[in-house]
Amino acid sequence: MCARMRRVAFRTLVYAAIGIVARPAFSGAEQVSVDRNLSVMGTYVHIAVTAPTRERAVAVSERVVKELEATEAELSTWRSESALSKINRLKTGSSYRASPELANELSEALLCQQMTEGNFSPFLGKLISVWKLRSPKPAAAPDSNEIQKALSPIAEPAFAVKGGDVTRKVGEADWEEGGFGKGAALDRALRAVAAGDVRVVINLGGQLAVSQGSPVRTDLGSLSLSIDRGSISTSGHDHRPGHILDPTTGRPARDFGQLSVWTDSALRADCLSTGLYVMGPKRAFAWSLRHPDVQLVVRSGGELYASCTLKSKIENQKQVHFICGVDDISTYFKEST
Repeated sequence: MCARMRRVAFRTLVYAAIGIVARPAFSGAEQVSVDRNLSVMGTYVHIAVTAPTRERAVAVSERVVKELEATEAELSTWRSESALSKINRLKTGSSYRASPELANELSEALLCQQMTEGNFSPFLGKLISVWKLRSPKPAAAPDSNEIQKALSPIAEPAFAVKGGDVTRKVGEADWEEGGFGKGAALDRALRAVAAGDVRVVINLGGQLAVSQGSPVRTDLGSLSLSIDRGSISTSGHDHRPGHILDPTTGRPARDFGQLSVWTDSALRADCLSTGLYVMGPKRAFAWSLRHPDVQLVVRSGGELYASCTLKSKIENQKQVHFICGVDDISTYFKEST
């Protein structure tokens, strides 16, 4: 999801209604559930933990909060002393020794850029400044020369990540955590509390992440979807029109509705929901057919479309057009992009 770690106006696209499906998370044992609602990373977070005791559930929820806060401290470019801000201040050719977690997350963001053929980019910092997306009133129509100047280094290998060292290779590109930061935080939190005796569900600003276990239901508008692991991230222009930028043009991506991604990695779900949204529904579903570990739900023109493999996980199947092959894509989507 293209989100930004900030204390004001954090973008949220889907306020997922979380509810554990009506059966115990762990059969044969009494369980205690703890729910917490608070503000972390500039947005709301809902944490639901099921564990053998209340003390255990509370301790796990505290660890989740600490992981979210630690990720913000390291990744937020709203903080001048964060690791990512320091990386953005590197001179060409110089390096920063990142933590293992951060190095892995930046590598994953670069992989998402490669997987989406540049339709997702983690280097939109300068372009976001041109469009003034961090201000209450974004620019309506920036100067074309400014856009091109900010756009030119995005396609280049601006940074290299190797062995924990992050090295600047291009001088006019900055990391922007908005497209992968929430996913990184969710992945860290779930890894930190992974255990066989607990079940964790986290809704961070609209992105849902769940530890493996019995199904959890989330509502994507009128569509009810049950998932048993991984993360769902949704992108769309409805909360703040024009804020999803196309890295190939430097301008807002076409507004067709909403696109949700479900996959095992929250970071990958976050960045892919943005990159595939930029592609548009037709290309996004064609891409997903080549990547069966990534499932899509698209709302466009009042219609719902979903990856074929989600059929058994969707309650109201009659409302959905399922994309099972290239013929379905040709039938439902006529646009050329």
